[in-house]
Amino acid sequence: MKSRIELFHDFNKLLDGKEEGQVSAPLVCYGTIQQMEKENIVLSEGQIVTLIDPDGVDDNGNPDRLEVEARIRFNQEHNCWVGDFTRAELKYRSEK
Repeated sequence: MKSRIELFHDFNKLLDGKEEGQVSAPLVCYGTIQQMEKENIVLSEGQIVTLIDPDGVDDNGNPDRLEVEARIRFNQEHNCWVGDFTRAELKYRSEK
């Protein structure tokens, strides 16, 4: 059984989501595109992925990462794939 795809995302440029309370992470960052090409990742409508930003640290200075499960869709207005989620779902791994 294949594990869920983890995609790099920096979470600095979020768009309003399709539904109220949602945000959309446009999957256009250089690191995201580079990872998808290197790992031959193909996205599809409705797919669930884990978006991660591995650059965080916890209160003790230990490595931590922001992560969220996101539902993939193609955003026609911005002509790119996005991952939809709510801000409340975005947490550091150590907080889960």
